[in-house]
Parts: sequence; C-alpha cells; structure tokens
Amino acid sequence: MPATYIWTPAGYVFVDGYWDRPLERRGLLFAPIRVASALFGTEWTYVPRYVVQPDFLFGALFARPSYYHYYFGDFFEPDYETRGFVPWFDYRVGKGSYDSNFAYYRHRYGDQGWERNLRDYYGGRTKGDIPRPPRTLEQQTTAVTKITNDKTVNVNVNKNINITNIQNVNALSPVAKVHNTTVTSLSSLSKDATGGKKVENHVLKVETMPKEQQAEARKAVTQSREAAQRRQQEEAKILAGGTAPVKPADQPKAVKITPPKTIALPPSGPKPPPPPAPPPPPKPPAHVEKPIPQHEPPKPPAPPKQVAPPPPPKKEPPKEPPPPPPKKEPPTPPKKEPPTKEKPDGLM
Repeated sequence: MPATYIWTPAGYVFVDGYWDRPLERRGLLFAPIRVASALFGTEWTYVPRYVVQPDFLFGALFARPSYYHYYFGDFFEPDYETRGFVPWFDYRVGKGSYDSNFAYYRHRYGDQGWERNLRDYYGGRTKGDIPRPPRTLEQQTTAVTKITNDKTVNVNVNKNINITNIQNVNALSPVAKVHNTTVTSLSSLSKDATGGKKVENHVLKVETMPKEQQAEARKAVTQSREAAQRRQQEEAKILAGGTAPVKPADQPKAVKITPPKTIALPPSGPKPPPPPAPPPPPKPPAHVEKPIPQHEPPKPPAPPKQVAPPPPPKKEPPKEPPPPPPKKEPPTPPKKEPPTKEKPDGLM
C-alpha cells in the first residue's frame, strides 16, 4: 500500500506505506448479513457462522474506484458496469498501474495463461455461458444439490476453463468446516499453460479460542471502540467551533486522546514442548606429565658433492670433397656434302 495523507478535522494524518499480505493470508472474510432495523439499539450480538471461500473471491471480485471499495458476488450484469463496477484485473491505479492484488498474482504464476483464462471465466459469466455465483445461501444450497444429483460436481464448467462446477457455486463455507481448507487461488487456470510456475497452495488453519482469550479480545475491542468515539467527539467540537485547519499553512489542532491499551493475548493452541536439555560438556583429557626432551642443535647441512664436468664432444674428421663431374666432349658437327652441278637442258 502506498504512503498517503488522510484528512481529519484536526489536520491531515500521514500513513506510511507498507506491503500487505496476499488475500488468502489476511484472515477469514465472514459472510455479510442483513440486520433488521428492530434490532438497532438493543442488546443484540451476532457470531459469524459462515466465511467466504478464498478461491471464490478470485472468480467474482470487483472494484468500484469512485467509492474506494472492493465488492464480491454477482456483479456481472451490464448495469453494474455503467455504475462504475469493474473486474479487479481491469482496475488501474492512476493511469496505467495494475491493481496491487492482481499484479501480485499475475507475477506469482509467471505466465499469461492464468490471466487469459481468468478473463475468459469472467467473460463466460457475463455472457451467461457459465453459471453466475449464487446471491444467497439458499441459492448456493440449491445449486450444490442439483450438481450433486446430476453427478457433475467435478465436471469443468467449460472445456477450456479448468474450474469445476462445485468451485463455481461454492461461495460460503461453515466456520466449523473451513479448517484445513486448501486455497488454490484458482491455480488450475494456469495448469496447462507453458512456462507457468509451480506454486505451493496455502492451507487454512482454524482452532477454538479458549474463554479466557475471548474475554481479553472483547475487552480490547471495547477499548478500541471507546477511543474511536472519543476521537469523533473531539473532532466534532473542532468542526463546531470553526477552528478546523483549512489552508495548507494552518497549524493542526492538537487533541489529547488516550489510546487503547494493547492487550497481549496468550498464544492459542497447545503449548509447545520445552526445548531439549543441552548435552553435558565433554570431559577434559587427563593430564599426563612427560619429561622435556633434550635440545640438540641442528646439524649443518652436508656440502654438495662435486660432479665432474661432462667430457667434450668428439670432433669428426673433415669429409673429403666429392669428385668433379666427368668432362663431356662436344658433339662432332655433321659432314657437309658438296653441292652437285646441274647440266643445262639440251646437252647430252
């Protein structure tokens, strides 16, 4: 979460940025309820009994930027789009930054197959090709009963989308049965994509809180609510008195409020076993006295042995020059015959 300033009647409060946890590690999201107006102002309490399946959020999560809120459920009607509801993967922070949650899971799987199949899943629900999520617990019970009777619980909702029918309609789960639930974050959408990363799934762990811890938790909640009420009262006084800072140069109003005390809850569950005792130290070796050996001066090294130089190489006698080549006599010229005289014609 980026750093930001939050307005209050006494001035702006700076909230430093921090890294939040993934959705499946932020605790349990309890199912919303509708409270009758007749119960307002009465001593009435409510204990949550159903939680929203973490995997269900990935397939039905929307953002409404103008209201700064997330929403989950059946918001696939075109009318919701005109009212500002967008799927969480289409929400942009500023002009081009992805939603921080979607950017985390997009990087977590390391490929485009998960994102592409997730968009196809939302598109199928928008068009009506894939059943939309139930809106009430009664609708969920009816849908689960139907696919159970049809024996299509583990059949995929679409041949191209690796999500089963039970995953598609299972939005709520009883608190008593959520223990050891595996959160896949719809990793099956990236199962057949090339280049995808193998991600270890998270397992939810739930345990019963002892009564002593419940009492301490109620006390801490009461103190926190009382501190919030006192702050609202002091802020209302500042607004009514007309002394709230308006301009950037106005000094903030200091209000003294005692913050609620932080109550350290004891760790739940069975106590861990005590650490094992360290092993005994090893026994020191027994002391043995030995006589000091006599010191002998080192002997000087022996001089190196003289080695006779190698004999000089033998000189070979000079070789006799080769005999001269034989003289060749010049060839005798051919003998020339005297020319013969021809007799003139007519002479005998």
